[in-house]
Formats: sequence, structure tokens, C-alpha cells
Amino acid sequence: MKSPAQRLSRLFCPRKLLSVAVVLAGLVAATANASPATRWTLVPGVSSASIALSGQWDMKTSNALRWSDGRCALITYWATADKDARYRYLRCIDYMDASFQDTANSCYQPAVN
Repeated sequence: MKSPAQRLSRLFCPRKLLSVAVVLAGLVAATANASPATRWTLVPGVSSASIALSGQWDMKTSNALRWSDGRCALITYWATADKDARYRYLRCIDYMDASFQDTANSCYQPAVN
């Protein structure tokens, strides 16, 4: 059993703080041209796998967050230069269990105000 000090030091370790900073930087980069009040809306039927396989999207940044029970979430930000694309920017979140089996995924686009 770990002491409270050991658990606290794991919570605030530099790698975790850096991970949070990278996720926030990705969010800022993905929404740089959007208004400050940008909301994200679900894009049904789209996943990070389908985006990656299409060949029309570039992954701009990604990060993984892990819970103490082993579950994790992979957050990816995507952009396309295709002016005819229905969506220009997407944020996808893939959830996995402790054995890295997919449990859920979803993609979001910046909401049109």
C-alpha cells in the first residue's frame, strides 16, 4: 500500500503535468480560428480509425490519459485541407479498458454558432 505522499507525488509528477499541457495545447491549436465560446458537437458514425484510413486527414496532436484502474482515453485532433470536406477539424476520443481493448469512441467537430 502506498503512502498518501507517494500517491500525491504520482498525481503531480512532471510527465502527467506535461501530458495535461499537451492536451490543452492541442485544444488551443485545433480551435485557434474559432470563437472563444466554441463548443464541440458529436459527429455520428465517425471514428479516429475511419479518419486515419481515409488518407484525407492529418493528425495534429494526440495524448493519452490513464486512470488508476488501468483504463485510458486517447484524444486525437485532426485537420483536413480539403475545402469541400463536410468537417475541417475533428477531436476524437477513444476509450480503452485496462487490457487496451476498445470500449468506446467518438469524434466531435467545432459547433457552428
